[in-house]
Amino acid sequence: PKDSRNYLRFLVHVQIWVTILDILLCFLLVPVPLFPFVGTLWFGALRNTGVDPHYLVLILIAVGNVAASINICFHYRYEAILSAAQAD
Repeated sequence: PKDSRNYLRFLVHVQIWVTILDILLCFLLVPVPLFPFVGTLWFGALRNTGVDPHYLVLILIAVGNVAASINICFHYRYEAILSAAQAD
């Protein structure tokens, strides 16, 4: 349907951010939690390159964007179901 084009764009947006998050967490920066302590060890491709650890904020940005994208998709589907229910 014509209305599904916008939803398709939202799904592509989710996939892009999930891919970025996977690359960050599984290849470039691999966090290993130190339970019961509050801390992590970082392994991965960026460990010995001299990259400033403050760039780890990219993970938080990616997680936030994934959550926002999924929330937008849920809202869009809710609106689609609501408008279809009101049409009947």
